[in-house]
Amino acid sequence: MGYRDGETLHAAPYDFRYAVAPPGHPSAVGDRYFRDLGRLIQESRLIHGRPAIVVAHSFGCALTYQLLLSRPLPWRRRYVKHVVLLGPALGGFAHGMRLLSAGMDYGLPNVPRPAMLRMARTQQSALWRLPTPLVFGDRPLAMTSAAAYSARNVSAFLEAIGFQEGVRPYLTRVLPMWEALPPPMVPVTSVVGFGVSTPETYVFGADGLEGEAEVLYGDGDGEINMVSLAAVERWSEVEGQVLKVVRLRGVHHDGFFSIDFALNSTLAEISEAGESVIEQIGIVSCQQKCSDY
Repeated sequence: MGYRDGETLHAAPYDFRYAVAPPGHPSAVGDRYFRDLGRLIQESRLIHGRPAIVVAHSFGCALTYQLLLSRPLPWRRRYVKHVVLLGPALGGFAHGMRLLSAGMDYGLPNVPRPAMLRMARTQQSALWRLPTPLVFGDRPLAMTSAAAYSARNVSAFLEAIGFQEGVRPYLTRVLPMWEALPPPMVPVTSVVGFGVSTPETYVFGADGLEGEAEVLYGDGDGEINMVSLAAVERWSEVEGQVLKVVRLRGVHHDGFFSIDFALNSTLAEISEAGESVIEQIGIVSCQQKCSDY
């Protein structure tokens, strides 16, 4: 594509364990990341004389989106030409609830359950993975014989799994940032996978939320539910918000860089964003090749 690392291509890696917080709440790592990323975007314009194309994947999409909202609209329009979001989960995902109840082992064998729970629950970003009421509404996400939990009663779910200390951070640091999804008012291209079985509801047996669960599947990219991936589409109704959505059938959440047609499609969207501003809103579904649209 002609980009040169360190010259016309700049990276902004983040520590996925941490998250940002609303104004008035301390977030040392998150605030520093926002300062560094904002400075990088500004310097890019100063060096190259044109606004930047910002590309983000997965959790990086949520961070990028919140960065844009934290900056005044004139700043966004001066320094950002286009944003390309790959697999954006702007509404959380159902599996985020299971991670907090069962823990995370990162593929390591024989990890004791208490250790898996500590790994999951000590990360600030763990609460960001939870499905949001705005996107998921009342649909049941975790069910036991005694209760059903949706995105609207996450606090009750956190208490039920013994994670009471997560309730206050969720209510004060996470939920306020995702109560609404205002458009960023800079051109956006969203590239998502679909047609992959994705956990949608967890049905627990006699052992309750600490036991094994039957998993009911729905559409998505294998990790992120389709309802969350499609959350950006509500921006199509906002005057002045340029939006393009590209759907890649069968592409897993991590497949944008490992599947040839997905990688080629992603590069094509980045190239298009760099050449011109998209003049219309559209949704493109791709199954095997995206070169024909």
